[in-house]
Amino acid sequence: MPKPFFIISLLFISLYHLPTAITSVFANEATPTVGQSKSYSFATSNSIEPFFFAHQHRGIQYDLLVAALNQKGIELDHIVFAPNLRALRLVNTQQIDCIINAPADADGLHFTQSLIEYQNALFYLTNSKLEVASIEDLLRYSLSGFQNAKKFLGEEYENMVARHSNYEELSNQKGQVVMLFNGHVEAIVMEEKIFKYYSKLLVGKLDTKQLVTQTNLFKPAPGLSAATTAKSPNK
Repeated sequence: MPKPFFIISLLFISLYHLPTAITSVFANEATPTVGQSKSYSFATSNSIEPFFFAHQHRGIQYDLLVAALNQKGIELDHIVFAPNLRALRLVNTQQIDCIINAPADADGLHFTQSLIEYQNALFYLTNSKLEVASIEDLLRYSLSGFQNAKKFLGEEYENMVARHSNYEELSNQKGQVVMLFNGHVEAIVMEEKIFKYYSKLLVGKLDTKQLVTQTNLFKPAPGLSAATTAKSPNK
């Protein structure tokens, strides 16, 4: 039976707050002594640029993660980039120590504090003139969400998609943006920085000059990280 995981206080924050909050990162963990080191593995989405760039050592959250770990003399063992559902399975089956960005209602996980917020939003081509004032209004339009969005965006959204006749979730968020600009779906749901990143990335490859309307149907959401068990520092 694995020992309960210590509560890792990974504070994924804006660069502005980093100097103040870095001292609180891993507050419950003792700094390793000379000759002793700790390392932890992480899993996160493989389609979350610019927060993490898959298989690259960079990104908004990546830089903060490394700084936090270094502050406590802890090594980043490795990061597995995977679709959201697989990342959750990896931590639940203890193949990975921690998951970055976990659904708040995930069972059996110990959650960290978070000072970073994601602004998930609805995006649609302005010329389509969709009339959306509430989550319930989305039932009228074809809709694409990021993978496992129904577990991240609240009970009202989850109930809506359960009744939606033309809804899908994609693990590839770049694919969502392509579908929107090519007219294959009327609206998409994703984090605003991710949408802006992929829109710029696709300039010249499709018609990204089309006006897009952003509707913030969702409250800012914390970027929660979580874990189940800890490796002994003596291993």
